[in-house]
Amino acid sequence: MPVLRCRPAIAMTTSLAALALSLGLAHAISSDWVGELGLDVWNLPEQTRIIDRENARYERLAIDGDCLREQIAASGEVVAGLTAGRARLATAAEELEAINRDRAGMMLVLEYNFPDASTDQQRLARWAIEEVRRRLQDDPSRQAEVVERLEGEFETMCQADGRATARSRTADPTATPRPATAAPGLPGEPH
Repeated sequence: MPVLRCRPAIAMTTSLAALALSLGLAHAISSDWVGELGLDVWNLPEQTRIIDRENARYERLAIDGDCLREQIAASGEVVAGLTAGRARLATAAEELEAINRDRAGMMLVLEYNFPDASTDQQRLARWAIEEVRRRLQDDPSRQAEVVERLEGEFETMCQADGRATARSRTADPTATPRPATAAPGLPGEPH
C-alpha cells in the first residue's frame, strides 16, 4: 500500500516536469507567443531593466514632489506676510514669481483664472489677494480690511507699471468663480 500513496506524488512531479520541458521547448522554438501569454519567466534581464527604469522614475518624481512642496510652503509664507501686513503686494508678487518661476503649469493656470491681468506679476498678485481672501474667510471684517488694502496696492502696482488696472473678477463676493484647477495651492482648490 505505501506504493499507492507515492503514485500521485510521482504523477504530479512527472506532470510538472513535462509541463516545464514543454514550455522550455516552446520557448526555444518560438519565444514570441510565450512572451505574449506572459509565460516568459526566463526574461529576467529585461524585467530587471524595467524595474531599474521605474525606480529611477520614482526617484525623479519624489524630487519633483519635494520641490513642489517647498514652493507651496514658500508661497504660503509670502501670503502670510501679506495677510499680517508685513509685506507689500508688489514685493510679494516679485517673490512669488521667483519662487514659482519653474513651477510647471502655474502661470497657465493663473492666466486662465485671471484673464483680466496682463502680466505674470499681476496674475501672481491676483492669486495672492485671492489666497488672502480664502485664508480670512472666517473673519469677514478683517478679510474686508486686508483685501481692500491689497486691492489699493494692486491699483498702485498697475499704475506704476503704466498699464491699465485689472480689477479682480472675484473682488465681488457675488461673482461666480471659475472651476477648480489642477494646480496645487491655487484658488478654487481644496487646501
